[in-house]
Amino acid sequence: MMDVFSWLGWLLWSLLALLWSVVWLLLGGWISTLAQIVVVLMAIFVYRYGWRAAPAELARQTRAVWRFASGAMRASDALSEADADRKRVAARASSQSRSTNVGKPASPRHIGDVTINASTALTLAMFAALLWLSAL
Repeated sequence: MMDVFSWLGWLLWSLLALLWSVVWLLLGGWISTLAQIVVVLMAIFVYRYGWRAAPAELARQTRAVWRFASGAMRASDALSEADADRKRVAARASSQSRSTNVGKPASPRHIGDVTINASTALTLAMFAALLWLSAL
C-alpha cells in the first residue's frame, strides 16, 4: 500500500516538475518580456490610480488600445483594397489610352531636362557644404 502512495507522490512530483519546467521555459522567452511590460504598467497604474483601481483602469485602457489597433488594421486592409482598385482602374485607363494613341509618340526627354526630388537636392546640398568646408 505504501508503494502505491510513494508511486503516486513520485508521479505528482514529476508532473509538477514538468509543469514548472514549461513555465520557466516560457518565462525565459517572449512571455518574460510581456510579463515585464505588465509589471511595469501595473506599477505605473498603481502609482497613478491606487492599488484598488489599478487593475480595472489597466484593463479599460488595454481594451481602448486594442480597439484602436484593430480598427487601424481594418482600415489598413480597406486602404490596401482601395489602392489595388485604383491601380486596376488606372491600368485599364492607360491601356485604353494607349490603344487610342497608337500613332502618337510619347513626349521625349531632352538633354537638360532635370527632375529632382527633395531628398536628392538635400543630399547634393550636403555634399556641396562638405566640399566647401573641406576647402577651408
